[in-house]
Amino acid sequence: MRSPRLLVLLLALVAAPLRAQGTVSVVTVSGTLQDAQTRAVMPLRTVQLLTGTDSAFVAGRLTNDAGAFVFSGLKPGLYILSVRAIGYIPRRQRLLVGELSAFLDLGPLLMTPEPQRLQGVAVRAASDGVADQLDRKSFSVADNISQAGGSVLQAMSIVPGVTVAQDGKVLVRGSDK
Repeated sequence: MRSPRLLVLLLALVAAPLRAQGTVSVVTVSGTLQDAQTRAVMPLRTVQLLTGTDSAFVAGRLTNDAGAFVFSGLKPGLYILSVRAIGYIPRRQRLLVGELSAFLDLGPLLMTPEPQRLQGVAVRAASDGVADQLDRKSFSVADNISQAGGSVLQAMSIVPGVTVAQDGKVLVRGSDK
């Protein structure tokens, strides 16, 4: 009678560490966002991971150029995967992260387009007045005391964009036209 009990005890001692090796403490979750109609990847979209009990924020990621996202270092438990994109129906998916595998690949997550019809668009144009006044600037020689008694060429030489050459030729922004 002792040998069956000893055998059972021995098997239990050997099996316990093997069962403990099968569990993981952190898990990596990955997936890809795709358009449901065209199967095109959806880069630079926000993917959020929330707790399953109270929807508290856990982590957020942007999808890369291939539409892929990765959440690493997650503890096993119940989560909610939330994806929102302009022009698509928001997606919320319950996610059970287990202890048996260190990696969980969700595969392609399909986003359904949500067409919206606009009632109308009104376009209004208004001038800010700056463009109309760019080419029309006036300078008064009477306001400048240092130019009192000087020549017209001396007065023009202080105006921005105007250059007076030594031969008396007046250039406006580098051109004599």
